[in-house]
Amino acid sequence: ALQIVPETGVNTTLMNLTGARLARMSGSGATCFGLYETREAARAAERNLRSAQPGWFVQAMTTVSGDEP
Repeated sequence: ALQIVPETGVNTTLMNLTGARLARMSGSGATCFGLYETREAARAAERNLRSAQPGWFVQAMTTVSGDEP
């Protein structure tokens, strides 16, 4: 996927630079995600990524465990 769409590497690199504990491509690469230590860290990364890449869709989200009802 990186050979076909090198931007995927840019996405994960930028997320790592914003403090992601883990940054990966999802599926065939249409979506990339980063996991952050805190909600505040994710929101700060969202702001930084939007500023750096205004054409991207960036959204901080909260994950839930499979044990949630």
